[in-house]
Amino acid sequence: MTASMDAKFWLDLAQWSTTIALAIYIYFSNRRKATTDSIVALDKVVSEQQLSNEKRLSHVESEISHLPTHNDLKNINNTLSSMEGSLKGLTRAVDIMNEYLLNRKEH
Repeated sequence: MTASMDAKFWLDLAQWSTTIALAIYIYFSNRRKATTDSIVALDKVVSEQQLSNEKRLSHVESEISHLPTHNDLKNINNTLSSMEGSLKGLTRAVDIMNEYLLNRKEH
């Protein structure tokens, strides 16, 4: 009976060891699967966000292409400066005419 008990003990020990090893394997396998699923979901979100950002960037680039350049703004500034000089002269002429009309004596 001793040999039978020894065999049962070793068989029970092997069964427990196998069960514990299987539980550890399942635990780590489930953790790895959860991590993999999380990475896949995050990759999907990042891909969608990247596509959205590319569309927005394309839209911004197309809008920026219509804006005036530095040289355009410089030309506008020069034009406005020359118009300012013309307006000062015109204002002076209008003032002189206004003064003449106010000071003339009616006949």
